[in-house]
Amino acid sequence: VFGAGGGTVGRLGLVLSGRHLSWVADGGADPSSGVRVTAQLLGPDGRVPAGLTAVADLGDASGAYGRPVPARIVHLVGGGGSQFYVKAALVGLRPATTYHYRLRLSDGTVTGDAHFTTAPARRPAGAGGPVPAPFTFTAFADVGTNAPPPHGTLRNGYAADDPVAGTGGTDPHP
Repeated sequence: VFGAGGGTVGRLGLVLSGRHLSWVADGGADPSSGVRVTAQLLGPDGRVPAGLTAVADLGDASGAYGRPVPARIVHLVGGGGSQFYVKAALVGLRPATTYHYRLRLSDGTVTGDAHFTTAPARRPAGAGGPVPAPFTFTAFADVGTNAPPPHGTLRNGYAADDPVAGTGGTDPHP
């Protein structure tokens, strides 16, 4: 899947999988000027070699990337094992602009190109100050727990009257 998405495996056999985007605090978590990209880092032996570094390349077209943005490699240890992630904060972005990005590791691993569009600029409002212009953002995430049931079972935190996930909703196990 990594290769089919345009990724190239480096000399250590590492891949970056499951990229996610979210807002990043850049003067107030403004979705028109800052995005964080996160990807899971997978290796053949479940470990990440010491000294490995990561960057995010950001540009205005596929293959037309500017300077690399330093990324962090984060190690999370949970009840079911160990996971590694690469995280980069892409800040100082222009509103309503499409950006292309990829992630690179120092061993030569490179993801395929992906893109996102920042939210429109804020518009003036009355005495309440600026408000964001309308825009649409779709988000998804893996809310797993690294543990098998029963400890890995999530409780339904939705309101009882939620039409999908509530008590009488169409999905009793959201």
